[in-house]
Amino acid sequence: MPVSTDHLYGRNRTNLVFAISAAVLALSTFWLIAVDHNRPWKEYQSGYMESQAVLAELQYLVTQQESFQDQLRQARTHFEEQRQTIDRAQNLDYDRLLTLLEEKKAEQYNINLLFKQQDAWIIVTRSELEQATALEGAESEPARQIAAKLQQDEEELAATRLSNEQVDDEIRQINRDRKKEESGFINARRALDELQKKVDVARDQRDRYS
Repeated sequence: MPVSTDHLYGRNRTNLVFAISAAVLALSTFWLIAVDHNRPWKEYQSGYMESQAVLAELQYLVTQQESFQDQLRQARTHFEEQRQTIDRAQNLDYDRLLTLLEEKKAEQYNINLLFKQQDAWIIVTRSELEQATALEGAESEPARQIAAKLQQDEEELAATRLSNEQVDDEIRQINRDRKKEESGFINARRALDELQKKVDVARDQRDRYS
């Protein structure tokens, strides 16, 4: 069967409709871009960005003033003095405190081990006393010997508990002394970090809005 060459619309007419549709589509695209670009809130956003840029510039200028730079130099000097103090102290009292602290922690560890052993012995001795009392009576010689041993074990446990509390108090005191030695250095470093942070934040904000 021969192929029909008839068309519903003429080719020229089809090309004209396609050209008009493409032009309308192009105009619509440009119109949407213009509408999106000219949204009302962008004016407020632009004003906000300008105000932030001015504020960032002012904050940066504050950090560049001689008075602020003097504070920064003084903070650095004070920090170095405190650092040198800690360095010297590490060879004297501070080093002694750290050594003593390690010794006391080791002593406390051994005391805790002994306490656990003594507590376990008391549990065993109590069990033996209950068995002796049930078999031979509370006034029997074996029961009295075990009771005496139990009393001695409990006294030793109490003494161990007291030693642990004393060592714990000594450790707390050493930590307080150590922190006292470090407090000047820590405060000086905190003050320097705060000033340096102001400088860094002001510079970053300036770069961000410029």
